[in-house]
Amino acid sequence: MSTRSTRFIVSALKHRPQTFGEVLAQDHVIRTLQHSLERERIANAYIFSGSRGTGKTTSARIFAKALNCENRQNAEPCNECNSCKAVMRGVHPDVIEIDAASNTSVDNIRDLREDARFSPSQSPYKIYIIDESHMLSKSANNAFLKTLEEPPAHCKFIFATTELHKIPNTILSRCQRFQFRRIPVAVIVEHLKSILKNQDEVEMPGEEELNRVLFHISRRAEGVLRDALVLLDQALAFCSGGLNAAETEEILGVIEFDRIDAFVRALFNNQAAEAFALIDQIADMGKDIRLFLSESLKHLRNLAVCKLSGADADLLDLPIEFIKQLEETAGNTSLEQILYITDMLWDAERRMAFSSDARLIMEMYALKASKVSQAVKIDDLLSKIGNAPVALPQSIAPNPGADALITAPVKPAAPAPEPKVQTPPAQAASDDDVPPPIGEAPPIVNEPAPTPEPTPEPVPQAAPAVEPKRAEPTADLLRSTWDQFLHEVEEENPFLAGSLNDSVPIEITGQNLRVALPAENAYHLKLLNQPRNGKAITQFLQKSFGKPLKVIYEVRQDMPATEASSDEAEPEPAEPAMTRGELLEKVQQDPVMSKLIEELPGRITDIKPEKA
Repeated sequence: MSTRSTRFIVSALKHRPQTFGEVLAQDHVIRTLQHSLERERIANAYIFSGSRGTGKTTSARIFAKALNCENRQNAEPCNECNSCKAVMRGVHPDVIEIDAASNTSVDNIRDLREDARFSPSQSPYKIYIIDESHMLSKSANNAFLKTLEEPPAHCKFIFATTELHKIPNTILSRCQRFQFRRIPVAVIVEHLKSILKNQDEVEMPGEEELNRVLFHISRRAEGVLRDALVLLDQALAFCSGGLNAAETEEILGVIEFDRIDAFVRALFNNQAAEAFALIDQIADMGKDIRLFLSESLKHLRNLAVCKLSGADADLLDLPIEFIKQLEETAGNTSLEQILYITDMLWDAERRMAFSSDARLIMEMYALKASKVSQAVKIDDLLSKIGNAPVALPQSIAPNPGADALITAPVKPAAPAPEPKVQTPPAQAASDDDVPPPIGEAPPIVNEPAPTPEPTPEPVPQAAPAVEPKRAEPTADLLRSTWDQFLHEVEEENPFLAGSLNDSVPIEITGQNLRVALPAENAYHLKLLNQPRNGKAITQFLQKSFGKPLKVIYEVRQDMPATEASSDEAEPEPAEPAMTRGELLEKVQQDPVMSKLIEELPGRITDIKPEKA
């Protein structure tokens, strides 16, 4: 007798809940079951699913006790009657627990069906608790269907499973489903504290140290109460002279919060050497590198919560002193940095699954992640490049007057107010330098206008008829405006712009614009003359030239497709092709490319000239 009275009972069994009120953090399940009992609305079958150690089988036993209890108080079993005591001891003849992992065949289910037909021996209901029910074979599930749908009035079934997705839909549709949730760390801490206070043989540390010990145990349990109770027994057996934080962290392999925070800070501050030193300390202490990586990812998640929601205790589930330290670290970084480092560590975690050298992977990815301070946002990079001065090559640089044409449409110049004004000789000489446009446009001669009548009306009437062509742009302005027109077409309709390649404007006569096309591009005329494309070209011309124009295309046999130019009387000899080295040097001197290389940073390894 003395030996039996001193036998140790593990906490997971000793402190297993015996009433609905003792079940932790499953109010949504317990309330439904209680209301069902109070209103006598009992279903044929139930499925309890969720993570291990969250109270599925325990709740099934409590529900079975309540169904067959002789002195039930509302919905709670009394735990004093013969029926309740028999269920607690596991010897009740009408409450049968079946392990589906070892009774998975169809023959076992046939035996169960035969047995279910008989009335209970001493209780109102015969209750079957089938644990790990996802282990039943397909044929066993099929054999169960009819019994679940139309069971005997005295028979109830409760399935418990950790893998609900493996249960066939035909079974699920015949049961009421209840999802058990993981238990929050704070709830587990309070429950363990209440257990320790009832154990006089345990020497309790101070309140702050006790909270730290229980937090480590509860966090390591990851929401599983049974694991937390097992870890508590392990810590009590290891710690000499009572619980203390140092020995608990040693037996659990816990990595201190300060070390994890220091590691993440080192990555934020580009301190790769310090990050390497922390990894070395973890390895020397015999801690698991994979656990260190997992805790670092959780720490980054908590930092992201701080950036988004502030110190939300419900989302963080940490002691207040840890939350304060998180807020300080989060204040010195950005959400982009947190996401970048998280991606790096996720990659490291995936690689660790296929490698035996976890430390090497951790170190290399820590080195890569520590470069986060050198990362540049794409928006900032594009903004810097967009603000950089652009110097175009001389061969494609626009005319000096083209800037005005880009910002405002070209309008015909107003006629001279005084017809007596003559062009100076120097100006006439400069006009001779401008090459005549292609075609036989009549020259413009500045002749003195006839003396108007004393009546003031004839003066404005005669002015438009005297010099109608002075409003048309010069050859240089016409060509630069045409270039701007082609640029706008290319931005809106690249396919249409391709048909206008190598086209050259000749002249504007009234509302007509003559455009020359090389004979090699004559096949584009059919596309350009389509009504839809013609309308689009007219709209672009209106925007660039400031007035509606009708395009007249002319095919020139003597105009090459690649070197056509209406501004030159004779084609200039083609420039010799640049070598690869000359092209590379020219591109490297370009200010846009220089700025891009400086911001990325990067370098040009090769360059290929565009094919004609």
